[in-house]
Amino acid sequence: MASVDMLEGILLRSFEGTNPSDTVYLVVGPFKCIDGDPLVAREGEYLVGTEACQSAHAETRLYKWVANGKLRDVTSAYLPVPSMTPAEHALTAPFRPNLETGKLDYAPVMRWVVPLKDASPPGRVDDHEYDPVAMPDWVRETRRLGDGLHLGFVVWNGKSFEIRQRVPRSLWPLPYCDPLRPDTRCRDRSPVRDDHFDPFVDKDSSKQAAGTDVAVPAPIQPSVDWPATVVAEREFPAVEVIIDERRKPSKLWLMSSHESGVAQALEFFSGERVADVQVESTGSNFPAERLDYTFAYSFTDRSGHRYASVPGIPYTVGTDQPSIYGAWKDQKGSGHDVVLGDYLFEHTTVTGPDGMPKGVDTPIDVRHLFAGQSICETTACVARTQAPLQQEVEPGFEPITKIIADYNSEKKCWVTLPTLAVDLRDNTILIAIGDKVIRLSSKDLSPIGSVGSVRIIDVRY
Repeated sequence: MASVDMLEGILLRSFEGTNPSDTVYLVVGPFKCIDGDPLVAREGEYLVGTEACQSAHAETRLYKWVANGKLRDVTSAYLPVPSMTPAEHALTAPFRPNLETGKLDYAPVMRWVVPLKDASPPGRVDDHEYDPVAMPDWVRETRRLGDGLHLGFVVWNGKSFEIRQRVPRSLWPLPYCDPLRPDTRCRDRSPVRDDHFDPFVDKDSSKQAAGTDVAVPAPIQPSVDWPATVVAEREFPAVEVIIDERRKPSKLWLMSSHESGVAQALEFFSGERVADVQVESTGSNFPAERLDYTFAYSFTDRSGHRYASVPGIPYTVGTDQPSIYGAWKDQKGSGHDVVLGDYLFEHTTVTGPDGMPKGVDTPIDVRHLFAGQSICETTACVARTQAPLQQEVEPGFEPITKIIADYNSEKKCWVTLPTLAVDLRDNTILIAIGDKVIRLSSKDLSPIGSVGSVRIIDVRY
């Protein structure tokens, strides 16, 4: 790995492998023009001063030499993007994940982090000091990092980058552990100052020094007591969900949108329907950190059980960036994650007005997958699996990508954008698409039983 700092903070790094063709170049520089966005903070701006752009913020991009002797922007193909749940997005908005590159002088490792949102009330002056909200109890220990969230380390393995939950100290040295200037404080027997403690960095061992992760696999989540059924599809316009784990077996109620304070409910497994569900706004009746609580529902099921002001959770699938909505685990705790909110693009590199190469994403035409019929969205949405962030990947894992679609007869097109998704914690996931709700295996994204009009298409690109 070679590194060069130049031009007032522009950063260039090379990541090399056993073959010269494996080399990838990282550039941090003024790629994001901010001239047309008055809401963007000016701190850290580059004064570019060109006709195409006057001021810009730094972005990280990856380049690679291709066969025609030109550099190609391979950022989307090589740089793993961290996944966040909708609740984590709400907790950190408007901040976006930040890629820390400060350790690249010492090791080929970067890190995704994102700060908690500012607790200051709306209208406060812009120059106030950052005042983060308190870390909610529901945030997992595997995410907590001071006043922010740890989204994973990005480690170069000689051919590509991979996200790891933990790394050894040799890959993420302490601030004063410059290998070019040995310091006795870096020795294993030396005490580590509390302000430099990192819960995601392990003390080096012989295996870790060789680059092998030896983190203990996460325990398997206890299975939920769902009914023993292979029901895989219901037709229902679900907008929120109520899960009742106190019942044996557990109940999963789908809630419709409400009109004049009245909604409908459908229990997914039994098919029981309730037509006169009373809906009320939650207001201030629930903790402030539960940003997903908007409405509460009251109804009585056919067995006489009363649900009184039970909050519904939207489990909304975000469209701003891919996020983890489910997971599959084997008996040893190894597995993979299920990601939704991603799109099918063809990434190409063109020369911009300023003479600099830039990446362009072009939607992939998928009409041939639907017998020439169109999709309802501009770009096809996909579900995919990826190596897990929170535990070991299962042996022989191969990622898959699928389009899940339901036909909209009124618009005469296929809906590919899921509206909600629920991890059922039994290696299956519930997804609402169009006016259908389907249950899929988290292993291979196939339905656990028969489905009607919903189409699930393997994508290879």
